[in-house]
Amino acid sequence: MATMNEHGHVVANCPTCSGALTSFLIGDPQRGPYGQIFRQIDAKQTEIYRLARCTGCGAGALITLSTSSVHGSGQLELTDFYPEAEVRQVLPDAVPEGIVKEFREGEECAEAGCYRAAAALFRSVLDKTLRANGYKLKKGTSREQQIDLAAADGVITASRRKRAHDEIRTLGNYVLHEEWREVMPPEVKVAKEYAAYLLHDFYDDRETVLALLREKNRIVDEDRTSDDE
Repeated sequence: MATMNEHGHVVANCPTCSGALTSFLIGDPQRGPYGQIFRQIDAKQTEIYRLARCTGCGAGALITLSTSSVHGSGQLELTDFYPEAEVRQVLPDAVPEGIVKEFREGEECAEAGCYRAAAALFRSVLDKTLRANGYKLKKGTSREQQIDLAAADGVITASRRKRAHDEIRTLGNYVLHEEWREVMPPEVKVAKEYAAYLLHDFYDDRETVLALLREKNRIVDEDRTSDDE
């Protein structure tokens, strides 16, 4: 969560810096402040919108401050900071590039407050991971069955199987196929965590997993030919 120091500068996770914790300055020593505007909410409360710049990548950001004269202090309070990244999940190097991009887009959607979109993307990560590891059969295998097969093969644990059903697949299905309902941040946070756990299961020790999948006659992406598409 973003914090502001006594000089008005902000420390936060920068999305352009891949979620790294960095400082956002509100001005340049030579050029002065980057700028701000005021909005009067009522007789006692004012909002201030202030520009800032990341010291790492140079990206811009917007600080929202609130000041109230209710108690006569007029102290500035940080009420919002945008854009702000959450701590990004560390993924194995062996995860295919497309799946990594899908996962990162889900993180970005969650950071922007687009929780339904994030839930759908983490479900898509699950779908693409299972397909890449040979669980999407030509004759058609439901996602539920694919998860169960991965557990039966010993690639994921029984506990992980249950959470993949409960936290990723089911939530994604609600978003894509059921009546609209609000998806809450904690739901997406758990879906993200378990999608990352599954990627670690499949790709942390890729050679061992590949040997197991081949033993089970799974056609993984590494072995796939044009005839298998």
